[in-house]
Amino acid sequence: MTESRTSATLKNFLTGMFQKVLALVCTFISRKIFIIYIGIEYLGINSLFANILSMLSLADLGFGVAMSYSFYKPLSEHDEERVGLLISFYKRVYNVIALLILSVGMALMPFLRFFVNLESDIPYLHLYYFVFLLQTVFSYLFVYKATLLNADQKSYVINRISSAANFLKTVAQIISIVIFKKYIVFILIQVVSILIQNAAVSFKADKFFPYIRKSYGKKIDGKLKKEISENMGSMFLYKLSSVMMNSIDSILISKLIGTVILGMYSNYLEVINGLFLFLNILFSSVTASVGNIVARNENEKSLLVFKTLQMLSFYFSSLIITCLVLSYQHFITLWLGAEYLLDTKVVYAACLNFYLSICVMPLWSYREACGIYVRTKYIMLIAAALNLILSVALGMAIGLSGIILASVISRCATYIWFEPKVLFSTVFKRSSKSYFLAFLLNFLFLILIVLFVSQLQRLQFSVSWLTFILENSVACILISLLYLLFFHKRDEFLYLKSIFLRRHSRGQK
Repeated sequence: MTESRTSATLKNFLTGMFQKVLALVCTFISRKIFIIYIGIEYLGINSLFANILSMLSLADLGFGVAMSYSFYKPLSEHDEERVGLLISFYKRVYNVIALLILSVGMALMPFLRFFVNLESDIPYLHLYYFVFLLQTVFSYLFVYKATLLNADQKSYVINRISSAANFLKTVAQIISIVIFKKYIVFILIQVVSILIQNAAVSFKADKFFPYIRKSYGKKIDGKLKKEISENMGSMFLYKLSSVMMNSIDSILISKLIGTVILGMYSNYLEVINGLFLFLNILFSSVTASVGNIVARNENEKSLLVFKTLQMLSFYFSSLIITCLVLSYQHFITLWLGAEYLLDTKVVYAACLNFYLSICVMPLWSYREACGIYVRTKYIMLIAAALNLILSVALGMAIGLSGIILASVISRCATYIWFEPKVLFSTVFKRSSKSYFLAFLLNFLFLILIVLFVSQLQRLQFSVSWLTFILENSVACILISLLYLLFFHKRDEFLYLKSIFLRRHSRGQK
C-alpha cells in the first residue's frame, strides 16, 4: 500500500470501529429496554421480518459488490467520465430495484402468518411488516453513492454519518419505548433514520464528486454494460447463497422451533453480529486498497497483504471464540437475565460457525477486490443448497443447534477449501498448501486454548460484571502473548509493524 492508501485504510478502520462500537452499545441498551417494555414475542417478530425482507435484497442481483469492483479502475485512473456514466447507470438500476422490492414485498403479505409460530396472535402484524418493507425500500435510495465513497476509500464519511444517525435513532427509540410502549413507533423511527442517513450520504457524495451530477441521464456503452452484467450474474449467486445460509435459517427456526426461540437466539446473534461487524471494518477497509494493488499488478505486495490479513483473522478468531466459549452465557445472564439462556450446545455450534466466518474474511476481501467471484460462484450455490437440506433435516432431528451445525457442515464441504485454491492459483500463481497448513494449525491451537480456558469455568465464579471482565482479560492476554511469540519474526507481522511505526512517526511530526 502507498502512504496515502495506508492512511486512508487506517482512517476508515478507526472511524468504522468507533461507529460499530457505538452501534453495538446502542443496540444492547435498546434491546434490553425493548424486551422489558414490549416483550420477547415482538423481538422474535422483529428478527423474522428482518430476515424475510433480507431475502428481497436478492432483487439487487448482486449489484453492490459488482458496482464496487467497477469503480476501482476508473477511480485509480481519475477517469471522471466513466465514473459519472457508471453512477448514472446504477441510479436507474436501483430505482427499478426499489420498486421491485416494494411490489414483491407486498405480494408476500398474505403469507406472513405461515412463518409465525406463536401461542397467541400478534395484532397489526401486516402493518408492522409494511413499515419494515418501507425501511428496506428506502435503504436502497442513494446506495450507489455510498458505494462510490467506499470504493474511493472514503468509508470514514459514511461511518461518521452512521454513528450520528444511529445514536440519535437509539435515543429516540428508547424514549418512545418508555413513553408509548408501542412497537409501531419503534419501527417508524427506524424508517425516518434511514431516510435522513441516506440524504446525508448523498449530500457528501455530491460534494466529493461534483462531476457525477453532469452524467445523470447519460447511458453507458454496450461493452461496459455487458461487463457489468457478467459480474452481476456471478454476484447474484453469492447473494442467493448468502440468503439461504443466513436468512432462511432464521425463518426455519421460527417455523420449526418457534418464533419466541428465534427471538431468544437473536440475542445471541446480536453479540456475534456486533463482533462480526467490528471485524468487517478491518477487512472492508482494506478491500479498496487491495483493489488498487491488484490493478497496479503489485503481485508480491498483494500476497504479503493477504498473509497479513490472514494472520489478523487467525488472531481475532482465536481471541473472540475463546472469550465466547468462556463467557457467552455469563454475558446473556448479566445483560438480559438467566431466563433468556439457550442450551450450551447452541453456544458451541454458534461459536464454530462464527469461527469459520472470521477465518474466511481475508478471502472475501480478495474475492471482491480481484473479481474472482466469477470463478467461484457455483460452489456458493452448492453450499447454499446443501445448507437448506441439512437445516431442515438436522433442525427436525436435534433442534436449534442442528440448524446452526448445518451451516458449519455445508461451509466445510464447499467453499472453505475451494475458494483458497482459486485465489492462490489465479491471483498469487502458487500452491495453496501453505494456506491450508496455517488454517489447520490455527484450528488446533484454538482447540487447545479453549480446552485450557474452559477449566476456568470449573472454578464456579459468581456471575458478575467484574468476573466477566477478569476472565476475558486473562484469556485475551494469554492468546495475545502466544500469537506474539509465534508471529513476531514473520514477514506479515513485520509488515504490519512497519505500517504502525510509519503512522506513529508521521503523527509525531
